[in-house]
Amino acid sequence: MYRPSNRVNIAGYPNLYVNDKKISGLMNGGYKSITLAPGQYAFELSNFWSWDGKQQWQATVQAGQKQYFKVESRLNSAHAVGNMVYVSKTISITSVPESVAAIELREMKESAN
Repeated sequence: MYRPSNRVNIAGYPNLYVNDKKISGLMNGGYKSITLAPGQYAFELSNFWSWDGKQQWQATVQAGQKQYFKVESRLNSAHAVGNMVYVSKTISITSVPESVAAIELREMKESAN
């Protein structure tokens, strides 16, 4: 699981859960590598103050298989009304091939928390 550096949600980060167990925060420009036994897993990125709700998905892990998930935030729009700023964002989680992940991961550091 990795999150390329991005100005959207730069200071905020989601927490990664696997089968309801907290694994780590996923920092901006960071990744988290986990080893799982073969089977079906439920993944979740939890709400943090600057993230919109929960993102949940399932994946099946095969013996000896590597899977890469890319987390991205995009700013759709922002506008001010009086002294309030309204922001619309999109959070996406994409399964990517190892060849793509290997290139993008070169610039990242493992998320420590």
